[in-house]
Amino acid sequence: MGQDVRKLVYDGAPSENTYASDLKTQFWDMGYELFLDKSSLKTTFVEADIFDDKSGLQELAGKFDIVHAASFFHLFDWDGQVAAAKKIVELINPESNGLIIGRQAGRAEAGDFTAQVEQTKSRYWHNPASWTKLWEQVGAETGTQWKVEADFDDKADMLRKNGMADFIPKDTKFMRFVIRKT
Repeated sequence: MGQDVRKLVYDGAPSENTYASDLKTQFWDMGYELFLDKSSLKTTFVEADIFDDKSGLQELAGKFDIVHAASFFHLFDWDGQVAAAKKIVELINPESNGLIIGRQAGRAEAGDFTAQVEQTKSRYWHNPASWTKLWEQVGAETGTQWKVEADFDDKADMLRKNGMADFIPKDTKFMRFVIRKT
């Protein structure tokens, strides 16, 4: 729905300099309806599957200094995350000190996880140490180096206390991260 890019624009970023991507354009349409900003928001929305080499994202390869990836990586298993991370590395301007920021679901004990909503699909949920290890692998496979900072926040606990997140497994944490190209 684009709430993160809208927050960035609200905080002062020129919307014509922002891009956002998701699998379905319906998410942007819902965002326009919710935020009532179709005539004013100039963000370029790209409907794309990150794994599709013919998607609109490929036209943006090497064009970004900063990429924000929220509620994204935890949707995949380890190998899927490595593949997605490598695609994001391709989006970063090779001449810049690239920055990847975001958040995702994680666990104190990292490992494979099967979600209640999609029980046929395995996912890998990280802790800060395993997230760092993943980015070491990504760096080795792309010829780049990354400094990873990650920590857990308490939003999952806050949502549970208010009865708003009964579907979230009890040991879920929300992990924030900053990944800098070195």
